[in-house]
Amino acid sequence: MLGNSSIIAILFRLINFAIFIGLGVFYFRRSVFAKIKQKMLDEQEEKQSLVIRIHDLTVEFHTLDQSLQEQNRLCRSLENKVILWRSRVDEERYALEREKQNIYKRVQARVVRQENEQLFASALATIAPQSIEQVKKRLVDTFIEEGRGTEYIDAIVAHLDQEYRS
Repeated sequence: MLGNSSIIAILFRLINFAIFIGLGVFYFRRSVFAKIKQKMLDEQEEKQSLVIRIHDLTVEFHTLDQSLQEQNRLCRSLENKVILWRSRVDEERYALEREKQNIYKRVQARVVRQENEQLFASALATIAPQSIEQVKKRLVDTFIEEGRGTEYIDAIVAHLDQEYRS
């Protein structure tokens, strides 16, 4: 019997061990396995959301890159237009400055001419009466004798004839 009791003891030990293992597996499946499974599902969902986020960010990056390239192209175009505008403004400014200088020169020339005409007119106004009196006196002195007028006219005609032939 002793052998039987030891076999029964071993058998109960095995049954107890199996029950203990079964309870351990049951507990593991119930709480630990469920938690691990849930954690794995959560991590898989997070991984999937990160993949979607990476895809969305990649699309956004390409969109922003295209937008940036378009803005750079527009910026270069605008910069070229500004450079062209500045050069035309400088050309226009230079042309206006030249025109201003030409107008100033013409005005100065007109002022000088008017000053000369005014000086001539004032000189003529003061000199002309004196000159006329002197010429009258010379003509009276020259033509006081009767034959002198004819000689003077002949000398003028001869001089004009000589000038005409030359």
